[in-house]
Amino acid sequence: SDGKWLKNGKGCSSGKAEILKEMGVAMVAIGAEAGNPWLRENILRRPMEPGILEAASQVVRDVGIMVSLYNIIGFPEEDRGMVLETIDQLRRISPEKYSVRFLTPYPGTPIRNYAVEMKYIEEDYEEKRQTTSFLHEPVLNTEDKLTRLGKAHTSKKELIRLRELFGVYGYSTSGGYDPSTGEMKGM
Repeated sequence: SDGKWLKNGKGCSSGKAEILKEMGVAMVAIGAEAGNPWLRENILRRPMEPGILEAASQVVRDVGIMVSLYNIIGFPEEDRGMVLETIDQLRRISPEKYSVRFLTPYPGTPIRNYAVEMKYIEEDYEEKRQTTSFLHEPVLNTEDKLTRLGKAHTSKKELIRLRELFGVYGYSTSGGYDPSTGEMKGM
């Protein structure tokens, strides 16, 4: 890394990371959310240069600040390969802590509007989901639907299994995700 990374178009140097350390910051939380560039740009509307989160993590680590990484799976238009790219991003960053949650499309957000428009959820799905927590299973109904890229969505069952294995795959020394096979190398 060149000692700089971008946040909202402004550079954050290792000097700024040193100031954070001097202020007593022990850990920085990064909302990675998704590891796939197409998903970040087109669904999350958070385009960023490849490798930017890895560089940001290294800048703060270089001054002794730990990294916590927040990940989300179960997005509209997300296929299995995209989930594996998110896991591979975890592997590359190798944070001291991480979390992975299923997407919760909150009312009033663009992703919620998209999910309703594309019939991934009903407008009143919160009232109908009184028995199962979104923490335990994916919210979107993606069964039998193809993504905009023409691939099968990851099923709810597979998303639950991938979440269970997130850390196993993410901290593996296998070499990461191989887009040519759609699998994690060595797994």
